[in-house]
Amino acid sequence: MKTIFLATCLAAIFLSGCTQSEPSAASATPFAQSITPAQDGVVTQDIQKKMDDVTKASGSTAVEKNTMTQDERDAMAQKSQTGNTLAGPNDFRRVQYDMKGSATIIERDGKKYLAFSKDFSTKSGPRLVVRLSNNAEPTSPSALDGSKNVLLHDLIDVNGYQEYELPSDYADFETVIVFCEPFRVIWGYASLK
Repeated sequence: MKTIFLATCLAAIFLSGCTQSEPSAASATPFAQSITPAQDGVVTQDIQKKMDDVTKASGSTAVEKNTMTQDERDAMAQKSQTGNTLAGPNDFRRVQYDMKGSATIIERDGKKYLAFSKDFSTKSGPRLVVRLSNNAEPTSPSALDGSKNVLLHDLIDVNGYQEYELPSDYADFETVIVFCEPFRVIWGYASLK
């Protein structure tokens, strides 16, 4: 009986998906209409204008609305001082945009975290994410093609202290990258070693 019910539900979901029409161009979001990946990760004036338009229309990152308060950041930074430093701090290096601050790997309560320093800052952009890569000098998006890399998290904020829990295989990676997913632009990176 459960099998028949499950099969019926799956068929209904499949059929409803097949009959949906594409949204009209008029109803598409400005974000979707503006996406043109940067050629080789180089930001031209046209690409910059499109990124700025998307940022204005939809915000800097997917989690911008949930940004921590300064008190929460300070508490997190204070708590990080109770952990052991495993690597770093290593300064962020510019690829397309200036970046200030550093990245450190810390261990606390049996978990490993990637911590961005209190003075971390960079330019806003549409859907900025934090990626780990085994490329030692990822200066173009092609550096992510064919290399081992993983999406760690959406960037919490373009300013201030923040932490990201690391996967168990974090030691396989060379760098942390701040990356604009939709436009395929590397903001900058820091070594994890």
